Amino acid sequence: MITENNKEADRGETEEKEMWNKLLAFLGMFVMLTGCLAGTVQAGSYEAGKKGSLNLTVQQTDEDGKTTPLTGVKLELYRVADVSFDGNVHFVLTSSMSSAGYDFDSFKNASEWYSAAEKLAEVAAASSVKPVEAVSDEQGKVVYSDMEEGMYLVIGAAESSVKVTPMLLTVPFASTEEGWIYDVQAYPKAEKSNTAGITVEKRLYRINPNTFELDEITADDATYKVGLFLDKDGTIPYGDDYIRTIHIQNAQSGKASYSNVLRGTYYVFELDENNKAIKLNDEVQIDKENSFHYNVTNAADKEDNSVVVDDNTVATDIAAYVNNIFSTLPEGFFVNGKIEITKNVVVDGVKKTVDDKFYATVFDDSGKAVSTVELKQNDKVTVTVPFSEDIKDTVTYAVKETDKNGNVLDKDAFAYVVSGEGSVKLNESDQYKGSIEITNTKKDATVTPGGSNGGSGTSNGGSDASSHGGSGASSHGGSATSPVKTGDPMNPAFWGLVLLVSVIVIAGGVVAYKKRKQK
Repeated sequence: MITENNKEADRGETEEKEMWNKLLAFLGMFVMLTGCLAGTVQAGSYEAGKKGSLNLTVQQTDEDGKTTPLTGVKLELYRVADVSFDGNVHFVLTSSMSSAGYDFDSFKNASEWYSAAEKLAEVAAASSVKPVEAVSDEQGKVVYSDMEEGMYLVIGAAESSVKVTPMLLTVPFASTEEGWIYDVQAYPKAEKSNTAGITVEKRLYRINPNTFELDEITADDATYKVGLFLDKDGTIPYGDDYIRTIHIQNAQSGKASYSNVLRGTYYVFELDENNKAIKLNDEVQIDKENSFHYNVTNAADKEDNSVVVDDNTVATDIAAYVNNIFSTLPEGFFVNGKIEITKNVVVDGVKKTVDDKFYATVFDDSGKAVSTVELKQNDKVTVTVPFSEDIKDTVTYAVKETDKNGNVLDKDAFAYVVSGEGSVKLNESDQYKGSIEITNTKKDATVTPGGSNGGSGTSNGGSDASSHGGSGASSHGGSATSPVKTGDPMNPAFWGLVLLVSVIVIAGGVVAYKKRKQK
């Protein structure tokens, strides 16, 4: 029988354990941070311009100190500081990060590194700088090779269900024992989130009267409401914030999302004008002549309006597709056509990928440009063309290679012989889908490329033709050392005494805790 005294004793033991864990963690961080300040890093070990690597292990640590590698965690890496050498090594913010205003030489404690990492994460997110992305493997490892010297910020991708504490690392890393280390090891602190995101996509279709297949349709301007529910009948809303509005304008689809959704199973429904769930596959009357029904499908294209939020769910997942299927086209809705364009690039008789960029434009039967698209070399792209209300059974389009502005190329000045351009007929019986294949063969004579737009030699514009919250020997502000200047004037004897006292305190705490636990 469990008595109140037993409960009180358990609570006391738990509180005592938590206290010791916090104390040990603090002292551990203190020992490592003071270690980085304890001595001088010799300038002779620094090699200007030498490249290095960042070797990260993403892992989660439980209350007992057990670490578990986390697989499939997306990291983003930003270069936030350059190296300046004047006999000492200094890290100076890059121009894109200069608004943070930090002088790293002045940092004296862990809290400053924590604060800097968090602030720089905000600056990076608001900047136009594109991060280098990588995903942890089965051992939780991520390796960035051939890294220029400087300071780097490691953060977790915003859409990840795993929270990674921002971390600052330097290449090279200053070690008082080994000098400047160029192959850096670090352990970002990570934690699986208890919440995730759900994204709902609304899609519009009509039933083809001839084939009974689904044709994609475009809406001039349409608004729909979807709701998230806790039960399969759609009677228990997901709190007060269960409604999302999806506005579709000149498009076939639109999206809405729910953030910070707790783990569990949820159900997606379309809502009526009273914000009530519409029964799946029930006919919804728009007017006397037009109606639609809807279903909900998952990523595997199976009818299922349930959404499971678990450790594998991330905010960018398309968790549910709400499909509106019209029997007839109401006013303001149009059928879409699809033209698939294959682009071949041939050099010396062999398909190759070149530095030039190529574009094609789809023209209607009046010669008006409908859409211009960048082509993928030795690959395919699909162009969507919306039809007017008086769509015919057969519609003809012309596809020509152009510059990025839709101007037809001057073939004499173009560096390639173009073949395959021509007309594409879209038939209702084929769901208004067609294809064309355009081949560019490099001319024997070398022509200077006109730029990245429209290939080369185009006309009519075609010539445009260590870490906060982390642990490891390289993290700043975590259980690791911080970067130090070469020639840093410190008193080794003093810091050695501090280290010794810290170690004694930690060891004594561990022994005392174990004895108390045994009693």
